[in-house]
Amino acid sequence: MSAEDREWLTRTVRTGVHPAQEVRRSRILLELDEGVGEPPGRRAVAEKVGVDPQTIANVAREYVKHEGDVGVTIRRKKQSTPPVEPIVTGGACHDFCVSRR
Repeated sequence: MSAEDREWLTRTVRTGVHPAQEVRRSRILLELDEGVGEPPGRRAVAEKVGVDPQTIANVAREYVKHEGDVGVTIRRKKQSTPPVEPIVTGGACHDFCVSRR
């Protein structure tokens, strides 16, 4: 990871104006990039960050998948399909309740 990416992630963690999920993923990437030599294990990073070890694996996988792009890695994925319309709307529910009186 470049020094510029580390600085950007550090600012993301410290400024407190980013969504919690982005801050958490930033902390994970910073912890995984820590240290010289052998990288820390999933469990050690998970304990330090306060997440499940599987979360560490998921973030690391996303980082590799996006070829080291930290911005894409920490941001929430956009929904690929629009949400499903509710079957029962508030108006229909109201009408049903009124008709039962």
